[in-house]
Amino acid sequence: MYEIYGTQNCTFCHKAQQLLTEHDKIYTFIDVSQNQNVMAAFLSKFPGVTKVPQIVLGDDHIGGYQELRNSLTLDQIESIL
Repeated sequence: MYEIYGTQNCTFCHKAQQLLTEHDKIYTFIDVSQNQNVMAAFLSKFPGVTKVPQIVLGDDHIGGYQELRNSLTLDQIESIL
């Protein structure tokens, strides 16, 4: 399952959610601005990262929206071949 770490007012967070929905992928959205504990967990999980969204699949850190898009495009190409 995908996890999207972001905020409610983040355009690329919403785009990432739309992209995963279009590809019929299951995801969880974690609002890092929800409270200090969630933000602390985010900063611990992604040291040095200052931008959202940050997207994870299982134990693999994909990156942001663009990296997610590239990853899904590669999956589509590989499924055709």
